[in-house]
Amino acid sequence: MQEPKALYNLRYYARRRGYVFAKNQRVATVPEVNRSERIEARLKSFGYCIQLNIFQYE
Repeated sequence: MQEPKALYNLRYYARRRGYVFAKNQRVATVPEVNRSERIEARLKSFGYCIQLNIFQYE
């Protein structure tokens, strides 16, 4: 099933701000900077869990 256009646009905008997605588990890893409460609230409304980036990218 194709995802809604609003979710597609939200994920695109969030990726540009540094969010990383695991599509199968519906998990969004948030960046240390450029976090947005509004983006995180909208992701939660689509069923995504928010995960902090505690292990830095190496």
